[in-house]
Amino acid sequence: MTNYRIVLSWRFLSSNKGNFFASVMAVVFGILLIHVNAVIFDGLWDGLIRDFSGYVYGDVFVRDDGDYITRSDSALVTFLEGFPFVEAATPRLYSIASMNATKNGKTIEEFRISLVGVKPVQDIRTSTVAEHVEHPQFIPTRRSIVLGEMIARDLGGLEIGDKVDVNIVDRWGKDSVKQFTVSNVASIYGAFGFDTYIHIDTLREMMDRQGETEGILVKLYNREDTDEFIQILSQYLKEDDYEIQDLEEAADDILARIRSGISMIEPIGFFSLTSSGMIIFAIQTMAVNTKTKQIGILRAIGTPRKDVLIIFLIQGIIIGGIGVILGTVVGLGFATFMDAADFRFGDDVSIPLEINHDWGKITQTALTALLLSTLGALAPAFLATKISPIEAMRNK
Repeated sequence: MTNYRIVLSWRFLSSNKGNFFASVMAVVFGILLIHVNAVIFDGLWDGLIRDFSGYVYGDVFVRDDGDYITRSDSALVTFLEGFPFVEAATPRLYSIASMNATKNGKTIEEFRISLVGVKPVQDIRTSTVAEHVEHPQFIPTRRSIVLGEMIARDLGGLEIGDKVDVNIVDRWGKDSVKQFTVSNVASIYGAFGFDTYIHIDTLREMMDRQGETEGILVKLYNREDTDEFIQILSQYLKEDDYEIQDLEEAADDILARIRSGISMIEPIGFFSLTSSGMIIFAIQTMAVNTKTKQIGILRAIGTPRKDVLIIFLIQGIIIGGIGVILGTVVGLGFATFMDAADFRFGDDVSIPLEINHDWGKITQTALTALLLSTLGALAPAFLATKISPIEAMRNK
């Protein structure tokens, strides 16, 4: 009994290939749009998380509540690395600088550059900055500086061995100027391509903050352990004025704006799926109208109403199934292509997307599309069961 329903459903579909193709493409387009949104905007979000974690805050950021950390950074790093969750930790100190350099007889100056003080060996273990440099020695001396690629370009195309003058304002409001030698140019894009890195002790000297640290980056073996680690660490440090932040708390100002923008865009994909269901409803309604005589014949030879209903529901399932398979394959192909092409969001200040396949979301999208295509066929199917055999036979 079931086999004949499937055969009739397929014959009705194949007898009007135009409607069948349009219905399938409606589902494919809806699924593809969701995949495109996921690749672009989820990839942007994951890329920002990757870069904030790798360059700026680690998985967890420990800072003093409202001031600089005066406790020995070596003691803090040793303490933090004693936890089984922690892969590595490193101190950081930050300042805003202006820089100037002379290249090919031309002096160029840049203002409001993020200057980061790091401990080279520990930073290599904790952050990903050193992964983007070519020279094996990250910051070999106290007078070495690593320039982000954007800054090196804006300062006239500086290269390893070139000199650059760095000026910051110290804690007393006085200018502090030093000349550095470029030891590396980090191939970092996005906003982080404007960061520069020097030895933390040199920056402490320039800021007149000897022994002080702005924060400790903590890299975990597994980022999913963040909440548990923060809870345990808070108990150990509850008597101190430390603020322990996860990545999203540390970068909240920027990530909150990105999150709100993405949340407004994401519903577009599911709206497209809803539209696909409405298109299927319209096409299936047309199909019922064009198959009135055949339906009348089925009813006249004793086919129950429920069988007629099932025949048209099966059509919706066939359309949805084929559309889901094609849409998912095309969507995954698009994601794979974007990953292989190293697609970047933006122009000059570009962010390499982090392309991940969230199989939970992919499955949810496929099931939603299948459900909507079936629902889109439900009302026309119910309409088909109401056709009178006698009136249907009169239909030309």
